[in-house]
Amino acid sequence: HKDEIVGDDCFFTIGTTRRLTPNKNDYIDIELNLPVKISKIAKNNNVKSFIYVSSGGANANSRNLYLQNKGKAEKEIINLSFEFTAIIRPSLLLGNRKENRIGEKIAKFIFKNLSFIFIGKLRVFKAIQAKNVAKAIMYIKNNQVNDLFFTSDKLENFSLIK
Repeated sequence: HKDEIVGDDCFFTIGTTRRLTPNKNDYIDIELNLPVKISKIAKNNNVKSFIYVSSGGANANSRNLYLQNKGKAEKEIINLSFEFTAIIRPSLLLGNRKENRIGEKIAKFIFKNLSFIFIGKLRVFKAIQAKNVAKAIMYIKNNQVNDLFFTSDKLENFSLIK
């Protein structure tokens, strides 16, 4: 699909779960190798901006494989030096899903019922509606917001701007 990744902007939002991708190598291919490969193709095709939906807590040095993959992908994408790069780091995403994730349902219940504690510096961990992330991404891109990392607190603020 190298010839199809063209234009001014590339939005990368693909991801999986360990339950859906139990093979560790396949999981790493989707969570790390795929976004890096797509970003490199985009850069080679002179795409000007790359917007990557990562994860809150992403860290290349994390012991958690998911957060480690996201952190490593972020570094690779940043090193490509697009004209505009945005790393979207939402916390727990709220909204309807096709698959049933019991652990996520429990987390959503906890996050919703304890949302009042996510103030100040803890706002970055506050759960966020997926539709608000999408609104914020469009605002960030359309206004070329001069920042690199966008956590849930920033995303929530941008999603409210008309």
